[in-house]
Amino acid sequence: MEFKVLERILDNLPVMSIDGKDYTPTFNYGSELDMLKYLRLVRSEGKAYYPLIWVETPVVLTGDIFPSADITIILATLTNKDLSNRERIRLTFETTLEPLLENVISAIKSDKTASLISKDEQVLTKYFNYDTDSSSRTTEIWDAITFKCTIQFNLNCL
Repeated sequence: MEFKVLERILDNLPVMSIDGKDYTPTFNYGSELDMLKYLRLVRSEGKAYYPLIWVETPVVLTGDIFPSADITIILATLTNKDLSNRERIRLTFETTLEPLLENVISAIKSDKTASLISKDEQVLTKYFNYDTDSSSRTTEIWDAITFKCTIQFNLNCL
């Protein structure tokens, strides 16, 4: 049920206008291997899939009436490996990843079936020039943010 809640919230984020082009964030979830398979599949189908929102599994729910889970959300976009970190901050983090993170947080906060808890324990990590697969199964280089948070679900409202 928690994935149905996340799908409903994160599949409906607003379109992002970046450098005069509109992009619809793509949401999915699974293990790192699942993510690599997903990226290969959508790439082979010629579909747009960035900016990407990926929830890492497994997700362990604790509690009964209002279960909660520690969630890791990866926000990623393609980058150019030749950019300096100062350029990355301006060209990918400020224009894409940080606004996307704001949209994700806002969407969760405004939802009636999910809420962010333990806000003082949230962890945000920025990755510059991140290779999605060191064994070269993909050729994509990302700039990415991981957002680790605890989400409480109200599964009675589904």
